[in-house]
Amino acid sequence: MANQHNNISFAGNVVADGRVLGDNTIAFKVAQNQYDAKAAENQHTNWFQCYWYQKDPTKLVGAFKKGSQVMVSGSLRASSTEKDGKSYHNLDIRVTDVVLPPKDKDAPSSAASTAVDDDIPF
Repeated sequence: MANQHNNISFAGNVVADGRVLGDNTIAFKVAQNQYDAKAAENQHTNWFQCYWYQKDPTKLVGAFKKGSQVMVSGSLRASSTEKDGKSYHNLDIRVTDVVLPPKDKDAPSSAASTAVDDDIPF
């Protein structure tokens, strides 16, 4: 069977400042709230642990501050852990692209991406 990926794109808020792991990876956690206007009890939050490989992560890690809004694309991997006899299910994202909000309201939207195509004809 061909190599299959679980691709996902989502927007949410960074819940703790990003950190650099020893293998040139930026790690950050994002919360995404989902609301149902007709049923308040159906409101819930999805939590995503994101890992983004960068050649020099120290240049970008500062953009992932608690409360920052981000749009993330990547591949999804579900995992589970056990602590104190309870099972916890995790959604880990291997990030391929991140869109950050502009630094000020007059600036155009900025994107930080692992791939840039300079041959686009427009």
